[in-house]
Amino acid sequence: MQHRYAFFGAVVILLAACSGAVPHTENEDSTTGKEDRETESFATAQDIEGGGDDALIFSEQEENATETDASLSEETTDVFLGETILQEEVETHAESKIFEAGLDAGATANEDIVNEDESTEVSSGVSDFEFLINTWTTEDQRSPFVASLRDGGFVVAWQSGCDFVCEAQDGSEWGVYGQRFDALGNKVGREFAISTYTSGSQMAPVISALVDGGFVVVFESLGQDGSGYGVYGQRFERDGNRAGTEFRVNTVTTYDQNYPWVAPLADGGFIVVWQSFGQDGSHFGVFGQRFASDGARIGPEFQANTYTTQFQGLPCVAPTSDGGFVVVWQGTGADGELPGSGIAGQVFDKNGQKVGGEFVVNSWTTGSQLHPRIDWFPDGGGVVVWMGQGEGNLDGIYGQMFDKNWNKKGVEFRADETKKWDPGVGAVACMSDGRFVVVWANYGSEESEWDIFGQRFDGNGERIGLEIQINQQTSGFQRYPIVDSLGDDKYVVVWESKGADGSGYGVVGRILTM
Repeated sequence: MQHRYAFFGAVVILLAACSGAVPHTENEDSTTGKEDRETESFATAQDIEGGGDDALIFSEQEENATETDASLSEETTDVFLGETILQEEVETHAESKIFEAGLDAGATANEDIVNEDESTEVSSGVSDFEFLINTWTTEDQRSPFVASLRDGGFVVAWQSGCDFVCEAQDGSEWGVYGQRFDALGNKVGREFAISTYTSGSQMAPVISALVDGGFVVVFESLGQDGSGYGVYGQRFERDGNRAGTEFRVNTVTTYDQNYPWVAPLADGGFIVVWQSFGQDGSHFGVFGQRFASDGARIGPEFQANTYTTQFQGLPCVAPTSDGGFVVVWQGTGADGELPGSGIAGQVFDKNGQKVGGEFVVNSWTTGSQLHPRIDWFPDGGGVVVWMGQGEGNLDGIYGQMFDKNWNKKGVEFRADETKKWDPGVGAVACMSDGRFVVVWANYGSEESEWDIFGQRFDGNGERIGLEIQINQQTSGFQRYPIVDSLGDDKYVVVWESKGADGSGYGVVGRILTM
């Protein structure tokens, strides 16, 4: 598949045919990235309509990447124990986000403070060295996702393999793998397989921590449900062992159900959302399914979007302070600006019923607003960021804060300030004290091609310090960052890096200080 990036100011020209699954094309790398499928799903949906005019043009940016070994600090130590490291349980941000946001399942948090550092003021926001996450390095490891855990550590998931014939880790194209880490970035146990069905491709994992200290991973799988892509999941105990077996999320299996997202719920369960082709009567629509803490379905799958014209997809979801949840997605015409796209949202109560009507996240409606990402504050509310065009037709990463009722707080803001070429998809992580950090990839820095950048914000949406470059290896491509907050004023960023592990793409991470 070609690795393509979204640029604005021209009409997309793509010829695609619908045959159930979104078509894939091959390039010299024979690799697939999550953002590629996001963009392809969007473009395909428009083309099936007969020519959507969203202002996008896809341009190949990946040429002559240099294979180089990552420079890993001696201070970063991989720990292969084969057993779970038992740590003193502390109240981390992952725990506080679950419990303080009305997500208390009755567990008691240990309020002891460990690793207390009196020098909490770090002006630069830069701290530890980047480190390699994957152990298996053959072929490619791509599309990473990270989630913080109750024990102060975090877990990373990614897809490993290739598009077609190769020495794939699970023996057949792409499979989903993971690795747990402690709060210092040391590996806990060994790299493990998440997907158990190995035929075809299992890709695009997303993780959510759960109230019992475990976590759940959802991903898309080609052909497993008998018709194109389907959405599957696997729960894990707090010690990293599987909880039950791999399960199918979607009930309707016709055509494609893909691009899943997952978040915890107040009752100890979780909510999964995804995009489904043709199910709402007009191309892709947004659907969801609630699950109990034991993995059982709660009610039937439901449709999130009310406006159904053309493409409504690329959803993500976050819990609300009253036990419900909020879904946001990219929708053609969602903000009233056709043929462009906007970012839409819908709040649901704890029973899965819609609260009010569909709302528009973005304030600037000219052009297209694409690929939303969401995170939430422990006491309610959150931040949504997206890639789009703002005032003055400037391409960038934009965002909007929301209060605990998911009403807009303040005004729409721009996260990236450097304005070097066009940014890739952004991501956001909210801290327990109301601050947040936004990360993104940007093309065209002086010494490399794609780099990872970040910007910190206070509780009022004002910048904290300057924009920082997160990646330390600068040769080749550093792309598709995702971020989550940790305890002790820290956050972790992971991304895919070409050449980092000496064999195609690898997954790299870095822990930084707010």
